[in-house]
Amino acid sequence: MPRTLISKQDEFVFRKKDLGQRIETGLEVLKPIELIEVQILQTSDESGRGGWIYIAIDPRNEKTSFLSKEVSPVKSGQELSNDIEYNQHSDTLTSLLYKMSFSQEKPFLLNAFHWRLSASEDQENLWSPDVTDTMKIRHLGRFLGFAFKRTDDDYDSQLIAVKEGPLRVIRRTENHVKVLWKLKSPALYIDYVMMPDGFVMNSMIDIPFNLSFFFSDLITLTTMDWDDSAERPALKVLAEQANLILPVNGYDSADKIAFNGLPEQQFALSSDLGNFAVRLEIPDDFPIHSQLYLKDAQDEIDMPENIPGQFGNVGFKTTGWENIDTELHHLKFTVCVDKP
Repeated sequence: MPRTLISKQDEFVFRKKDLGQRIETGLEVLKPIELIEVQILQTSDESGRGGWIYIAIDPRNEKTSFLSKEVSPVKSGQELSNDIEYNQHSDTLTSLLYKMSFSQEKPFLLNAFHWRLSASEDQENLWSPDVTDTMKIRHLGRFLGFAFKRTDDDYDSQLIAVKEGPLRVIRRTENHVKVLWKLKSPALYIDYVMMPDGFVMNSMIDIPFNLSFFFSDLITLTTMDWDDSAERPALKVLAEQANLILPVNGYDSADKIAFNGLPEQQFALSSDLGNFAVRLEIPDDFPIHSQLYLKDAQDEIDMPENIPGQFGNVGFKTTGWENIDTELHHLKFTVCVDKP
C-alpha cells in the first residue's frame, strides 16, 4: 500500500544554500537511508537557478529530516542531525552558529546568546560566554495626561505554543502590559521564528479600541543590552547609510548622539566572534515611525534590571503608537547572524 508521509498540513522550508547537485543514489553512504528526491526548478533570486533537495526517511518511525547538499559519511544507525534544535525544558535554541535562551520569568525576552566557537565535542570549548546582559522593552507616554513609564516588570508573559522543525522553530508567547493598577492591555502575541542563521521576532498587534482616547506621546524602546565583562569580544555598531562605525566602550560621544537621531530601520553589530544584522520591518499601513537608539553609558542605571550601567544598549525607538487603528498588524524584527 502507498504510504502518506506528507499531508496538506505539512510545511517545508528550504534555503537556497541547501540546493545542490543531483546525487547518485547508489552511494554506499546512502544505503541505510531512504530518500525523497525533490527538484527545485528555479529560485526567486537574480540567478534563478534551481537544484536538488533530499529528504531522509527514518525507517524506524518514518520521521523526516533534511540532507544537506554536502553529503558526509553516516555510520549505520546514526541519525542525521538537524540544523537547529530546541530544548523546551530550558527554552534554549541551538544551531550550527549560535545558542540562545529566553527568560524563564518573562519568556518573550531573549536573555542569553552564545557563539559557537568550534565543532569540537569538547563542551567547555564549544561555546563562547554569554555576550548579552538582557533584552529590554520600555514604553513611555501619557495616560489621561499623566506621564508614565512601563518596563519589563509590568509585563505578564507565558509561553503558550512551540512548533519544531529541522530548519526552523516557532515559539509563541502571550503577553499583557499593566496599564493602571489591575488594568492590563489586551493580549499581545509574539512569535519567535528561529532559523539556523538568525531569527524573526513577529509582534501581532490587535488593539480593540482607539489608543488616542486615553494615550498620547507613546514611545517604545526595543533594545538589547550587551555584556561588558573582561571576556567579551570588542563590539562595534554600524549604521551603513550614515557611514557611522561606533565602538561600544561604555562612554557616550557626539557620533553616538547623532546615531540616535537617524530615521533608519536597520543597523549592524560586529565582533570578532560574529556579526548581527538587524532590521525593523514596519508595514505601510502601520502609522508608527522608527529611528535608531543607542545608549552606551556605564554610569547610567536603567531599572528595573539588577544590572549596573548600560553597555551598547542598542535597538529601535518607535513613536506614533497612539495613531494605530483597531486592525491586526504585524511588526517584525529580523536578525541575521554570521561568522566574521
